[in-house]
Amino acid sequence: MGYTAGQKLRASQLGPVPCTSTTRPAGPHEGLLIVESDTGMTAIYSGSAWRYLAPTGAVSTHGEYNQSGTQSAANASGTRVAFGNESTSTPLVTRAADGAGHKFTLNRSGLWSVTLSLRTSSANGERHGSINDAVGEVAANSYTGNGFAQLNVALVRHFSAGAVLTCNLWQSTGGSINIEGSNGQTRLHIAWIHS
Repeated sequence: MGYTAGQKLRASQLGPVPCTSTTRPAGPHEGLLIVESDTGMTAIYSGSAWRYLAPTGAVSTHGEYNQSGTQSAANASGTRVAFGNESTSTPLVTRAADGAGHKFTLNRSGLWSVTLSLRTSSANGERHGSINDAVGEVAANSYTGNGFAQLNVALVRHFSAGAVLTCNLWQSTGGSINIEGSNGQTRLHIAWIHS
């Protein structure tokens, strides 16, 4: 949206321009401020790209997902973790089934915080939990020993829009074990921080 010399403007034209993330003004000028009704975000045009400002609070910028029961994990094999319950939803993350587990697509570019808490049943041997993107592990934690294992994995990293994250458990205890889901023991929290 441009202005021409001598053009009369109303005050309503000078505030943030209402639009959606897919109907932003064409040919914007540097400094143009918009508010997106579908994302609840405000953005300013830098002259070459839209830069999101702090969240307005209209749309949740984080999601939390919990396992809905127990899930079997085979020995000496990777298991994609399932998160059957969506405790907090956000349009910034799309959860979808992926084999026996789930995958999470990040719908906005920016700095993201991702935390995984994963609990396994009592066994003796190694348990290795990881957060993965399309290339491979981006964060992981391991435990070797006897008894229950609570693996906590966290990262803060820039991801492009469309990045897909998964959570996996690899274990070598000599037999199948369970990924425990009761009382929120296995959960995933994904939060967009800023662009």
